[in-house]
Amino acid sequence: MDISDLLPIAQQVAAELGPHLSRDRLLHGIRQHGHTIGGRRRDAIYNTIRHTTNNGNR
Repeated sequence: MDISDLLPIAQQVAAELGPHLSRDRLLHGIRQHGHTIGGRRRDAIYNTIRHTTNNGNR
């Protein structure tokens, strides 16, 4: 699965987490939706979400 396939799920999880967004919580939320990611994809998805939410101020 490509990172772009996970972005909608990751964005939904990030919105649910709001100010409580962290890498671990984001990944846990993605896992709850039935997806697993590891390694470089894990860092890439978190960095993408972090920089697209709140102008990267998290």
